[in-house]
Parts: sequence; structure tokens; C-alpha cells
Amino acid sequence: MTFNSTTLTYRIILQADVPVYNPNYLKVSVIGSVSVSFFDAEAGWSDVGPVTVAARTEPTVLSVKVDASNLPRKYTQVVYTHCFNFPRKIIFFLMANFQARYLGYTVKLPDIDTYFMLDCSGAKDLAAPEPGQLPAITAEALLQQQQQQPRYEQQRWLVQQQQWEQRRN
Repeated sequence: MTFNSTTLTYRIILQADVPVYNPNYLKVSVIGSVSVSFFDAEAGWSDVGPVTVAARTEPTVLSVKVDASNLPRKYTQVVYTHCFNFPRKIIFFLMANFQARYLGYTVKLPDIDTYFMLDCSGAKDLAAPEPGQLPAITAEALLQQQQQQPRYEQQRWLVQQQQWEQRRN
């Protein structure tokens, strides 16, 4: 997990390891998909396969990397709040479904529906300034900060601006 405090973005690459055991006497081909969600928003997904699983051997581990950085803006603030304040952990839900192809037949494997906690305490800030230097603020970062301000603050600022204009005239 990495953060960039200058551009107010983050990147979370999750790896799911799914063991698949083939009790058959012939190899099988496994395909499927893995999706990761944060509360009710889909954070990322990845397709798997086809992966060949050998017959009657130790379980084959399917390693799937999912980029879980694709959250809507309203959930981005929740990620920052949970990572920089107590409990410094965020929860993701993992859902996966797989199918095995064996001798011309396609068999649906049991669905995977679980959750996991991601510890944010080791997250790195990619835009952290060197000691003794000020952080670089780009126009894009300032625009993003302004867009993320609550609407009432923007309205309050406009009202204050209008009052100041009236006093000046």
C-alpha cells in the first residue's frame, strides 16, 4: 500500500492465493474471476486463467493480483480516515468464482466469499518531502483539495466574499 499526499491518491495492490486441489486422474483447466470490494463499492477485479492443475498432486496455488485502488471518491476519504487514524486498518471483502474444465465438461467450483483486514501502519508516502524541505504542491493537488471540500464550506466562502464586497462598496 502506498500513498501520495501531494496528489491525494493511493495505490493498493492485493494478492489472493487460492489453493486448488485436483483429485482426478487427468489434468484440469481452471478459469474464474476474483473481485475485491470495500463496503458496497467494487474496488477492483481480475480474471484468472485458464490455469492447468495437475492430476493428484499437492494443491496448485493460483496467485491473483488485484488493483483495489478504483474506489469512488466518497470512499476515498473513508480509506484515508481509517488508515491515518485509529484503528489504522481497513477491511476488504473478497469474492471469487471458478470453473474447472475436465474431459469436455465444465464444473462450477464452490464460491469464495470472505473478508480480510489490511494494516495501514506500513504504508509509504511517495510524496513525503526530504527532511528540511517543504512538500511540493502542484496545481492539480490544490484543485483536488478544493473539489473535496464540503459544499457548505464553499458556500460559506462565497457568502463571506459577497459580504466583503458589499462593505467595500
